[in-house]
Parts: sequence; structure tokens; C-alpha cells
Amino acid sequence: MGSLRSFVAGSAPGSSALVVLMVPLLLGIACRHTLLYVTPEHPQQGDEIWIVVDNRERSEVDHVEVTFTGGGGWGDAVPAYFAIDTCKDDEPYMIELGFWAETTYTDGKKGRAELYLELTRGAAALEDADRTFGLYVTQDSDDHFRGRAVETAEAFLDEFDSLSLYQYLWAEPAYYGELSAATTNQVDLAISFGHGSHHHFNTGAGRVNLSGTAFGNFRPCGGHGDLEYLAFFSCSTLSLDDSAGDPWRFFWANDESTASMLRPFTGLHMVLGFRTDVESVCFFTCSDEEMMEAFAANLDAGDRVIDAWQEAVNDEMSYSRGFNRGAVFYLQIYEGDTLDSDQDDFIYGSPHYVLVADYWD
Repeated sequence: MGSLRSFVAGSAPGSSALVVLMVPLLLGIACRHTLLYVTPEHPQQGDEIWIVVDNRERSEVDHVEVTFTGGGGWGDAVPAYFAIDTCKDDEPYMIELGFWAETTYTDGKKGRAELYLELTRGAAALEDADRTFGLYVTQDSDDHFRGRAVETAEAFLDEFDSLSLYQYLWAEPAYYGELSAATTNQVDLAISFGHGSHHHFNTGAGRVNLSGTAFGNFRPCGGHGDLEYLAFFSCSTLSLDDSAGDPWRFFWANDESTASMLRPFTGLHMVLGFRTDVESVCFFTCSDEEMMEAFAANLDAGDRVIDAWQEAVNDEMSYSRGFNRGAVFYLQIYEGDTLDSDQDDFIYGSPHYVLVADYWD
């Protein structure tokens, strides 16, 4: 797990910001303390973490040996600097780091110090400080369906004032995969309009398996995204049914069996959509447009994001014949989120990583 580079009795790169957290442990010998310093102050999975081993009686230190989760190092003087790269893109996330330093003194006596770090906490929401949203509309070959998708997207756009528009694009499969860092994962709220099915979205230029993309702040190797809220105006994308023998949670969040796989909830707060097919009814105006206008108005009013979506669905979409059942998947800690909330992101391994569903029967 991870890799280590060591620098002994010198200055580490960026050492002016290095001494952030001090963890002294008394070693049972008068005036002998091993000191551990770590930066960044609150490291997260994917960071390069710097740890300094020092001692109040430097002249009495012969050498230090260190071990950490998955590796180790050695230094013949203090302060000794160790850089640990926690980036893992093809193995399970390093969700915690244990670091142990054994000091051997010139008189042959030894002492130990240790440090434990949790790496499941991310930066606060709205990581880049820009409050933005993006709209992504299907390129469906059916002119009528594509036109309805555009009109529904524009109904939201005309009503919504809380965030700034960053993108309004025809959807492409890459926007939910290799190009997500510059599209859906660049904004705080991303809304897609098109066809859907269980954990899939059809861009009109290809179908996307959403369970294979990491959204939010914990993309592999520390590539931090900004996305908190991902919404789909599409059929059955948030189905609660089993699929291929797996429950719905399997396709959205990590567990022990999928810790090495990409999943949407790697920093994401919520996914909003429908657990059933969607059918719009048009008289003077169409219910899908009215629903998205209501969703925008609810968000602007400061409603919880869950309520903003579910009440708009409930108020504007007909539930006849089993259609139009709204759903929201979210980590429990974000249940009270509004667009003004500013909470840290979390990944699998954190006690806050509890995925639940809010849905209409």
C-alpha cells in the first residue's frame, strides 16, 4: 500500500509548511521525546503525506527506523523526513495510515512513537469555491424526444438562480467517464436529460454504466472533483430492484467486496432521479417542464436538496400506472443538505459512509 521516499537530516520540499501537527510520546527516559509531525494537517486518500521524525535530544540519537502501513524506511540522524504517497488507482484505497518510529540512542536504548491517520475524509464541499451547475442533454435521434429534453432542461435553466451556469452541452458518454473532470465532476450540481435504465444513462451518443465512474472529491490518485449532487431526468436510473443478482447499493457505493472498484459515491453527496419509468403529460404546458421549474424554485428557496427534488416530482408528475416515482440516493450524513451546505466529503471506510434511499411508494 503506497510508497515511501525518505530525506534525512535536511529540509524536505515545502518544509516551511511541514510542522502542522505535533504528536509527542514520552519514551520512559528523562528528556527523551520522539516527535512526529505530519502535513497536510488533515490528509485524505490520494495525498502525498510528509512525516518528520525528530527528538528533543538530537545529539543522543544514533538512528531511527520507521514502518508504516505497507512499507518502511531508515534514517541515521534527526530530523528525518519521510514522504508517503497514498495514491492507489488499481488496488483498494488506503483508508488509514499507521506510522511507527523506533529511535535507537547512542547508549543503545530504544524508544517508540506512533501515529494513526484516517484517510477517508476529503476537503469540504464546493472544493474550488465556485458555485456552478451543468446541464447535459441527450442527442437522441428521435427529434420529438430530443426536443422535449431540451425544453425540460431550459425550463430549469430559466428558473434557477442559486448557482452559476458552467456548461450546457449535448451529452457525451465521456462526460461521465474519462472527461468527467472537465464536465460533470467540475460542477457542484450536474443534471442530465435523456433515456435511462437501472444504473445506466443513455446520452444518445452511447449508453453509460454509471457504476464505473468515481464522482466527487475522491477520484483515483487524488484527482479532486467538485460534484456533490448528480441528477437524472430519465427512466429507472435509480431503480431499487436487484440487477444481475446484486442489490441497488452495489452499483452506487463501495463496500468491502468492491473497495478496489470505481463507484459514484467517492465524495458524492446525492444522486437524484426516478426509480420507475417517467411519463410526461402535456396540456397547456408539460409536466416535465413544470417539475423542473418547481425543482429550481425549491432549491432557490433554500429547501433541502432531497425535498426540493421529491416535492417537485410529487407536485408536478402524475403517479398513474406506476410511473414517475422519484428517488434520491445519499450518504446519511448529507440528509439535511441544502445548496448552501458545506460539509466534508467521505469515502468507503469512514463511519459516515452509510448509503440510504429516499423514495415514493
